[in-house]
Amino acid sequence: MKAINQVIRSPKRGSNDQETIIQFLRNENLCHIAFADGDASICIPMFYFVWDKSLCIHGSKASRLINRLKSGGMHAVAVTKVDGIVLARSAFHHSMNYRSVVAHGKFKELAPADKQKASEVMIDQLVAGRSQEVRMPSESELKQTVFLTLDLNLAAFKQRTGPPVDDEADIDQVGAWVGVVPLATEYLLPIPDQFCDKSAKTPKFLG
Repeated sequence: MKAINQVIRSPKRGSNDQETIIQFLRNENLCHIAFADGDASICIPMFYFVWDKSLCIHGSKASRLINRLKSGGMHAVAVTKVDGIVLARSAFHHSMNYRSVVAHGKFKELAPADKQKASEVMIDQLVAGRSQEVRMPSESELKQTVFLTLDLNLAAFKQRTGPPVDDEADIDQVGAWVGVVPLATEYLLPIPDQFCDKSAKTPKFLG
């Protein structure tokens, strides 16, 4: 029986190395979580962060998603970064360059004693040092919030890099532009809130 995190299609592009998986996840912050709710299959985007080599999400204790994940059972989480559009000579060989992690497992609730620290890790992954500048959650707010972690031992990293792979017969027959169009996330000029303290420093990664 094949492991659930075994890369079947183009296995040379895949890896189960934990450091590779965690390094990729630390640089992203949006995942998609798939779960079953009765007869329905649901997929929801969620902000996440890395907590002690696990993927961690948070939400209201009244959230349907949070309570469904807490109830047990195996779930799937995907994180994807598109690096480029691959334009080939044939329609069949067009593709995308990307990096991704798909993880399976059961979510576990974080202990109440760890919630404050998890809040700091979460906000600092979004913006380095942010937890030292803002008001962190109160005891009342933490009681309303649930943190769930997913171990990454059933996760797989996969990527595609490089130019298109065309059929040899097409190389001299098709005159269309061929290559890779790189894509990248760009931080634009920050737009301050109308009540923003004028003496406050703009987060460094925003320029």
